[in-house]
Amino acid sequence: MIKKKDIRNKKTSDFFKTLLRKIREHADDRASDKQVSFLRKIKIRQRLIIFFLLISIVPLLVLGVASYQRAKSVLTNLIKQYTDQVVAHFGSTVSIELGNSAELGDTFIFSAIVQENLQKHGAMEMHDKVLMHRTLQADMNLKISQNSNISDFRIFPLEGAPIVVSNQSTELPYDDMNAEFTQVPNTYRWSASESGFLVYERKITGITTAKKLGNMSITISPNAIKKMFLDLKMGSSVDVFLLSDQGQVIYSNKEAFQVGSIFPDTSLMQSIISHQDEHGVSTGALDITFGRKTYCNYYQLHKTPFYIVTLTPYSFFNAAGDAIGILIVFIAIAGSMLAVFLGFFISNSISKPLIKLVNLMRKAKLGDLSESVEDNGKDEIGEVISNYGEMISNIKALIQKVKVSVEDVLSSSDKISAASEQTYISSEQISMTLQEVAKGSSDQAQEVSLSVEYMNNLSNGINEVTQNLSNMSSLISNTENTSIEAISKVKLLNDKASQTKEASQRIIDEINSLNDDMKQIRKIVKLIVGIAEQTNLLSLNAAIEAARAGEAGRGFAVVADEVKKLADQSKEASIMINNIISAIYNKTEHAVSEANNTSIIIEEQMYAVEQTDTAFNTISSSMKEIIAHKDNMEASVSNILELKEKTLTSMENISAVSQEAAATSQEVSASTEEQIASAEILKNLSKEMNAMAKELENAVSQFTISSSTSA
Repeated sequence: MIKKKDIRNKKTSDFFKTLLRKIREHADDRASDKQVSFLRKIKIRQRLIIFFLLISIVPLLVLGVASYQRAKSVLTNLIKQYTDQVVAHFGSTVSIELGNSAELGDTFIFSAIVQENLQKHGAMEMHDKVLMHRTLQADMNLKISQNSNISDFRIFPLEGAPIVVSNQSTELPYDDMNAEFTQVPNTYRWSASESGFLVYERKITGITTAKKLGNMSITISPNAIKKMFLDLKMGSSVDVFLLSDQGQVIYSNKEAFQVGSIFPDTSLMQSIISHQDEHGVSTGALDITFGRKTYCNYYQLHKTPFYIVTLTPYSFFNAAGDAIGILIVFIAIAGSMLAVFLGFFISNSISKPLIKLVNLMRKAKLGDLSESVEDNGKDEIGEVISNYGEMISNIKALIQKVKVSVEDVLSSSDKISAASEQTYISSEQISMTLQEVAKGSSDQAQEVSLSVEYMNNLSNGINEVTQNLSNMSSLISNTENTSIEAISKVKLLNDKASQTKEASQRIIDEINSLNDDMKQIRKIVKLIVGIAEQTNLLSLNAAIEAARAGEAGRGFAVVADEVKKLADQSKEASIMINNIISAIYNKTEHAVSEANNTSIIIEEQMYAVEQTDTAFNTISSSMKEIIAHKDNMEASVSNILELKEKTLTSMENISAVSQEAAATSQEVSASTEEQIASAEILKNLSKEMNAMAKELENAVSQFTISSSTSA
């Protein structure tokens, strides 16, 4: 007993030594700095702000650049497409205007009055020429009034002065131009003067004679051209020109390009004509470099050497895209500011409670556990703070328990000292106990003898159970074999029932086919009856005709009478056949009904067979489970037999132990002297434990756990 107390006291002493060492390590330990990642070197607030900036700016920049490039490309293509359509539409309009002016002159010179007067012009007297001039001028004035674009209308006869109608001074060398035009083989031509007038010239020939009668010229003023181009609204950034194929400027919306001058870049018209010849079109677009990259649209006016040309700098196309780019930059800046604001807001929601928690941990590190923190947040930080508060509460409770334990240890050490004095008294009690042990050993030997007898009876019962299990196993095996054979028979019965069902179905199909054939025969019999009735009617008519014929028709009457008999016999035979068929049809209908009933019975039989099959399968499955349980029971019985043998062995060992107990009593008596020495050791240990308990009390007193505050 003294040894057990000694061991228990030693364990208690070791426990308090370990606890004291851990408390000292916790109070004095300074954790060495561990290697942390780069991000952990940055404060959480700064990390969150940087993170929000990155997730807002990077997608905005990527999306903004992509959107800017895409918008720039789309807008450029749309503006190009719009420019192409506007130039083509405007060119078509101007072509129509010039075509109308030219058509007005062409219509006039092919009129009868012009043709007749010009053909007679050379033979006319002066008086007649004057009258002709006045007449044509009146008509020409009427034509000019119909077209506001024409400023000068002239007809040059082969001889004499020209016939002129003009509402504007042009100061053009018409005579020289007419002389030059007369020498060229062209039927008509368009030309432009240095002052910006467009001149349409056409040779006049006789409609009937095809002889040359003179020339005609129509002049379109620069004001008319300018008026046409006022409808073309392309914006101030787009340069609009009307150029000849030689590059002469006929019209420009820029004052820097004077009318009549040659376009500064001579390669412009060369590029346009080359592009036109290459693609075989009258209108098109191409990129050129004229000081800067420019998008050029052109349209050749119909049947003229004049081109409407627009030059659009690519900076004009990019203006809309640049505006979108500026908007994207503004959005990016706003998003960055929002990200910074959100970063500050969210970082404060994280850092403030963490700072409070860190301050509390620092105080706890110094031993001040009096303060606690409460956080109403539902996030992970709130959970950490809540867990920290619970941890502090647990530590407080632990320290409180340690204080109580120290007091208990101090009290126990005193008790141990007192207990060592009682050791001598305990030695006397041990002597009395040894006598009781000897008596108990004798009683125990008798009980062991009875237990052996009981175990033999148990062994006989177990053997009977084993024999019964063997008989039950044989019966279960026979039952399982019978179930397997029954399942096989049920399966065979099921197959035969299926074959019977198929045969019944074939019989029904054959009977139905026979019914169909009977219906066809009835139709034929009905037809025969009809024929017999018609034949009978014909024989009656023949007999009437024979009676009318008198003696000459007697032979014919005999034949008619025989035919009537045959018709009656055919009708009677048909009726008999029809009756027979009706009887057969009724029998087949009955047979079909019986076959259908048989089919239903077979289906019920098959269902019953299936139920039987299911039942036998269930029985077979149950028998397998019974066999499994029987095997488990046999294993359990085997284990019981083994345990029985072990129990008998244990009983023998107990008997031997009982005999040894007496010898042990003597040894215990010798141990009493050793316990006296152990009492002295126990006294010394109690003093040492008392000193350690006081040291532990001093260490625990460093912690403050009395007051609490909420944060």
